[in-house]
Amino acid sequence: MATPVPAVERASRILGLLAEKPDLPRSLTDIAGTLQIHKGTCHSILAALAASGFVVRDDRTRTWGLGSGAVELGLAAVGRIGAAGAAVREMHRLHETLGASVLVAALLGEELVVIAGVGDAAVAQIGTRQCLVPPMGLVFKAWDDPAETEAWLAGLGAPQSAAYARQALDSARRRGFVLGLEHAGEEEVHSQIRRILRCGDPEQRVDLALELADLLRSNGYSPTDTSWPEDRRVRFMSAPVLRGGPVELAITLFDIPGEVPVVQLERWAQELLGATRRAASPDPLSAPSFAREDTT
Repeated sequence: MATPVPAVERASRILGLLAEKPDLPRSLTDIAGTLQIHKGTCHSILAALAASGFVVRDDRTRTWGLGSGAVELGLAAVGRIGAAGAAVREMHRLHETLGASVLVAALLGEELVVIAGVGDAAVAQIGTRQCLVPPMGLVFKAWDDPAETEAWLAGLGAPQSAAYARQALDSARRRGFVLGLEHAGEEEVHSQIRRILRCGDPEQRVDLALELADLLRSNGYSPTDTSWPEDRRVRFMSAPVLRGGPVELAITLFDIPGEVPVVQLERWAQELLGATRRAASPDPLSAPSFAREDTT
């Protein structure tokens, strides 16, 4: 295991904090207090990041925000995913057609990162990162190589979560997309996600993500059959952009209104699948179809 470098670890935590709400600059006191870094140390790190263009300081408000260097890195990371631009175009098309909030998430390394969003609920999620621990990340693993998926599940060290994830993965493959359901204890879930976002230690982030996975599993976050739930609200639908290799992008209908009837949800699902097919193929007429089991 690599030896941690404290200054680098603190700098990454500062950048991560500023990325949580990029439209909300933070004061030195706020940053140091939130991350529990000595104020003098925090100022030195911010000054070094500013010299490289990764952060900027507003002298009028005495606050700090992300700089052009961070933008360049973000664009470079996303730019290596060939379908990202097409997925963002389809995101806007879905929002205009359905009126729902829509997200585009990318798999960057071992984390899921929201790279684009439209709609009030979605915009607030841009830049959010999550560890690749089920049920988070099911949409990226359901269409992966079976051996890779099994290795991913075996690495959890949590047999109950792995068994639950296998059922959810199977249901997702049959549908062509992942469903997320409203569940009890949502505030506890959101609190755990906030802890993960604030954590700068990669190993501790994984431990926290495993705790989150168990919490979501116990509350039936994702259904493990292919029938539409009659008694629980559907919170989101997420489908992969399939391009013949590991899934790197997914489009998600997010924060779906509770009053949407099942028949409308089925239409929304077809709109979502059409969007991911178009994003995956430069020529919409040659877009691949999903192999789906008829569950009617």
